[in-house]
Amino acid sequence: MTLSIKELLQQKADIEKKIEEVARFRNKDALIICDAWDYFSEKNDQWINRETKAFCNFLNFVCNYERNRGTQIYHDASGHDIANKIILDSNDIMLSDINNIPITHEYYYFAGFHLDICVSGKADALSNYVSESQIGIALNLSLLSSESQDAATSIKNINHKLCWWSRIGFSPISL
Repeated sequence: MTLSIKELLQQKADIEKKIEEVARFRNKDALIICDAWDYFSEKNDQWINRETKAFCNFLNFVCNYERNRGTQIYHDASGHDIANKIILDSNDIMLSDINNIPITHEYYYFAGFHLDICVSGKADALSNYVSESQIGIALNLSLLSSESQDAATSIKNINHKLCWWSRIGFSPISL
């Protein structure tokens, strides 16, 4: 059987596409969205409603981008309903408790509501199962609670690697 140049080029393109797909899903990262509850939007506070909606839109953008990079997205809402503003993908995994997360990832990045309470608390719980070097908290993907006095104090009390998310992934930062 002899193939034409056109057929060979098509086979080459098909193989390159498959290689690209495999490489994309070699990403061993997990992004855990913490406590994105409908509860926040039920509060009769216009600021919280607007903040939650805007932040959920940003989290949706990030999750979609990370899914395409092969990152596994988890949603841990501590048994509450997920906010209807959060877009779930069929490959996302719902957790009722952070202790149920599979210990199969290279890195675990935490984000969501709220940095100084649930996000850091869930990271603390995971540190019982994985190395501290595998855990990161994405500052720009986490909101402070309304009880927080100031960002500097809240951040200073976090015992995990701090990260910044961008389109190139999660980058460690030091403050």
